[in-house]
Amino acid sequence: MEDGGVSTELHLNAVGHPAGRELDEIGQERLRMDWQTQNNFDDCGVFAMRQMETYVGDVRTWKTGLA
Repeated sequence: MEDGGVSTELHLNAVGHPAGRELDEIGQERLRMDWQTQNNFDDCGVFAMRQMETYVGDVRTWKTGLA
């Protein structure tokens, strides 16, 4: 299965969207989160929503409250 970020990038490039090129240039980094699980796929949307609610711009000091 392909990473969601990579498939988004491929799609944007396939349709000629300028953001695809920007993603190519920026690259991606997968962050290791304290609350990250290996086999729980049912609640991933809840985790993603919680991340978006708590992120304020600095990964080094980011406290999600999930761990």
